[in-house]
Amino acid sequence: PTPAAPRPAPREHTAVCPGGSSIISPSGAVLAGPNYEGKALLAADLDIGEIVRAKFDKIRGARLTMF
Repeated sequence: PTPAAPRPAPREHTAVCPGGSSIISPSGAVLAGPNYEGKALLAADLDIGEIVRAKFDKIRGARLTMF
């Protein structure tokens, strides 16, 4: 049997994605974030009615494209 290939030397950890988490409303408005300053807890007030309106707009738009 052939010997196993040598393991590569460990590399220094580098971030693939630097973070920048955000909370986005269904209409596309940025409600909180992005945060690039380390660990954070994002919070935002959500309008539940906006979810219903966004779903209705999506359904209405789909019907318009059928014709």
